[in-house]
Amino acid sequence: MSAPPASAPAPAPAPAPAASGAASAQPQGGSEPSPTTRAKASTGLAIVAGVSLLCGVGGLFASSSAKGLERQLQQVPVKTLEEAASYEGMVCIEGVVPEVKHAVRVPGVNTDCVYYSAKHERRDQKSSSSEGGSSSRSSRWGSWKTTRTDEFTATTLAVGELVVKPQGASWRGTTELHQIDNRRATQETRVTYTGVPVTSRLTIFGKLQGGTISGGDPFLIAVAPSQKAVIDQLESTATMMKVMGFLALFVALGAGVGAALAFLKR
Repeated sequence: MSAPPASAPAPAPAPAPAASGAASAQPQGGSEPSPTTRAKASTGLAIVAGVSLLCGVGGLFASSSAKGLERQLQQVPVKTLEEAASYEGMVCIEGVVPEVKHAVRVPGVNTDCVYYSAKHERRDQKSSSSEGGSSSRSSRWGSWKTTRTDEFTATTLAVGELVVKPQGASWRGTTELHQIDNRRATQETRVTYTGVPVTSRLTIFGKLQGGTISGGDPFLIAVAPSQKAVIDQLESTATMMKVMGFLALFVALGAGVGAALAFLKR
């Protein structure tokens, strides 16, 4: 009997594809931003740097002004009402509730005040086209802008035997008393009233002559019980404005460096 024929050998497996193309088949980790994107980033950072720089300089200037006023007030002698009756020159009268002649009344709340201010503001509704060039438009409210500020002051304050003519004085420590809002289709207005009610305890800095305090450098009326309280408030304000000023300058520096780098990579 003859032997069965031998079976044919199994075909060899196909070779694996070259690994050299594997790397090219992998997706890229991230694409580089386009020159347009970099230009927009550079412009945006430059705007942030400019605004922060202005805020920083403004904050440091406000801090310096507060410190200067603080030094001026420290040099003003404090006098009691008895001492002031025979004194002339710059004087500080502490913690008095004056008798007010011809008080001014805040509209809408009927509050009698020694002084009040009315700040008028306005903002408009702005419309803009949507992205993509479509005909649809969106609207948003702009920022508030002050149009004018009106001030009203009582004609005369009586402090013991002294008379105070408060016209032209700077006021500190005023409180918000009332606000009136009015909205139209594309415009909104508001009036904010801040003032000093007649029952407030005041500290007065000014020039005393002939039994009358009027003018002086500085001529300041503050809602505070003492000279020290006014000076402490100014010191706190100066410190806060100084810190905010340096923070704004730091932001301006960072944004400026970012803008420069984005510009150089375009």
